[in-house]
Amino acid sequence: MPFNIQEFKSVVEGNRGLMRNNRFLVEFPPPRKLAGILNAGVSAPFGNILSFYCKGAPLPGIGILTSDVYRYGYCPIERRPYGTVFNDAMIHFYVDANNQVRKWFREWIKLMVNPDMPNGIVSQNRLTGQAAYEFSYKNDYAVDVRITAFDPEGNPTISVVLCEAFPNYIGDVMQDWEDKNSSMVMPISLTFRDWYED
Repeated sequence: MPFNIQEFKSVVEGNRGLMRNNRFLVEFPPPRKLAGILNAGVSAPFGNILSFYCKGAPLPGIGILTSDVYRYGYCPIERRPYGTVFNDAMIHFYVDANNQVRKWFREWIKLMVNPDMPNGIVSQNRLTGQAAYEFSYKNDYAVDVRITAFDPEGNPTISVVLCEAFPNYIGDVMQDWEDKNSSMVMPISLTFRDWYED
C-alpha cells in the first residue's frame, strides 16, 4: 500500500497533533529539613519557585534486566526478565544572578552529607549541625519530584512522579570569557527509587 500523506495528517490531527518538548513543569517540594530555610526574597520557600528556573527535564524511561536461559539446556538462548533499572534524571537549571538556584541545590546536597570543612574535621553544617562528612537519614532529604508535560492547549497530559528523589551530582558549570550572550546553566542529576505515571 503506497504512503498517503493526507491519511498520515488526518491520523495525527485526529489525536490533536503532536506533543511539544517545551511545554513542561518540574515541581520540587523542599526536603523536610530544608523547607523554609532558603528563599529568594519572597514569602514562599525557594523550592516552590524553583520550577521557573528549570531549562530542561526528561520524562524517565525504564529498562528491563534480563538473564540468558537455555530453553533446551543448550542453544537457542532466550532472555527472561528478573528486574528493572531506572536511569538518573539529568535536569538543567538556569542560575539566577543572586546564586539562589545553585545555593539551594548545594544546601540540599549538604543535607545528605556535609562536605564543607572550613575549620577542618571539626566543622559543622550551620543549618543541620552535621559534622564533616556525616550522613543523614533518607527521609530528611528525599522527596517526590513531579514532571508534567502539557498539550498545545496547556492541559496536563503526562504526569510522572520520581519517588524518593535526591540530587546525586551537581555538574560543573563552564565559564567562558567569549560567551557573552548565554545564560549560566547548571546540570543536576537526580537519582530516585522508581517512578509512576498518574
